[in-house]
Amino acid sequence: MTYRIPRSLLITLTAICATLYAVGAYLTAYIESPWGMGQFRPAIIIPLLFSTLNPWIGAIGGALGTLIADSIKHGYIYPPSLIAAVPGHLIGLSLYGYMVKRFSWIRFIIATIITLIIANFIVALLYIIYVTGSLNILLITGLTIWWYITMLPFAIFIDPILIKTVITVIPSLASEELRNTVLRSEIPKIKFMTILIISGLIMIILGISFLYYPNLGFLLLLKSNTINMIAIMFTFTGAASVIMGIIFGLLQLISK
Repeated sequence: MTYRIPRSLLITLTAICATLYAVGAYLTAYIESPWGMGQFRPAIIIPLLFSTLNPWIGAIGGALGTLIADSIKHGYIYPPSLIAAVPGHLIGLSLYGYMVKRFSWIRFIIATIITLIIANFIVALLYIIYVTGSLNILLITGLTIWWYITMLPFAIFIDPILIKTVITVIPSLASEELRNTVLRSEIPKIKFMTILIISGLIMIILGISFLYYPNLGFLLLLKSNTINMIAIMFTFTGAASVIMGIIFGLLQLISK
């Protein structure tokens, strides 16, 4: 039998997702990308969590949340958010939700990676076309990669903890199949460790490259006054990702 969340609860959870995501996104809204366009968005973990419960809760909540956060930041309904971020969230998060309907932690890893690549590419593509009026492949690729590698460690490390916690505390929010899979199966720490460490090392390499070779930043169209800040952010975020990966590995060894 297909598990259906009651309509009233569906609306309530969507509103909660949108609110939490708007708050989380706004907290980092002033940390811009290396190109001065787009934001640092670790709060993506919130709609991913809700999309695990139901594809459309996370998709609609995420789309509304990003529009609210961007509009509050700019003081009006922000067109780039409406044109780029909203469809990117709707497509990406609904895709993720359907990919993890038959949940397993391996599916979670694959779905998260695919979602962050596709959704961020859609947002970058539509955003750059709207803002610059051109198909600037360099900017589109840069934004896609930047969002991807800065979101992935948070999603891979934090969302499994959130998913397990929410389903443990409020099991009625999830289908019986999802509850059984999440609560009975172990998180594959080695695979999580590998993803975290690799993405962290990439960020550290980028950070050090920008720090010691500022000309590389200029070549990639970075603003001169943000190169050092971006270099530091990449380095520290990458280091945190590597540390989280090592923690997963140690937990795997301890549990044996």
